Amino acid sequence: MTTLKTRRSRGFTLVEALVAIGILAIAGTGMLRLLGTLAQTNQQVSGETEGLALATRLLAEIENAPYVRNGRTDPGLVPGAYTNGLAAPGGSLIRSYGLMNPDSLTAVAPGGNAVYRVTYEVVPWTGVAGPAGADGVDIVVTVDNATARDADEVTATREPTRLMRAIRLATRRTLADSPTANDAGVLRW
Repeated sequence: MTTLKTRRSRGFTLVEALVAIGILAIAGTGMLRLLGTLAQTNQQVSGETEGLALATRLLAEIENAPYVRNGRTDPGLVPGAYTNGLAAPGGSLIRSYGLMNPDSLTAVAPGGNAVYRVTYEVVPWTGVAGPAGADGVDIVVTVDNATARDADEVTATREPTRLMRAIRLATRRTLADSPTANDAGVLRW
C-alpha cells in the first residue's frame, strides 16, 4: 500500500493532465483573439492617422493658396468638386488630392497603388451665410478608402480598407482685399 501512494504522489494522473491542457487551450484561444483584435485596432489607428495627415496637408495647401478680390485667385478655389489631382487646374498650388499613396505622398493614376481617395469641394457663399457684406467659399476635404468597403467588391488581391469611415474637414475662406487678409478656420466632423 505504501508503494502505491508513493507512486501516485510523484506525478499527475491522465485526467489532471487533460484538464490542464484544456485550460491552456482555452486561455491560448483567448490570447490569439486578443492579439487579432489588437492588430486590427492598430491598423485602424494607423489608417486614421495617415488619412488625417493627408487631409491636413491638403488643407494647408488650400490655406496657402491666394483667394483675393482684386488679384490672382488660385484656380483650385473656383467653386466645384475636385477629385483627380493628376488633372489639377493649371497654375494651382493645390495638388495633394486624388487617389493617394501615403508612402510616397503623391497622387497616383487610377488602377495604381492607391490607398486613399482625397477630394475637396468648393462651395460659394455670400453675406447671408457668412459675415455681413462678405463673400467667400466653404471648402470640404474628404479622405476615404481608395477601394470599396463592400466585402463583395474587395478581392483577396486588394489591400484591406484602412478607414472605417470617411474623414471630413472643412474650412471657410473669405474673399480678401489683399493676399494676407484671408480668414479661415478648420472644422472636423
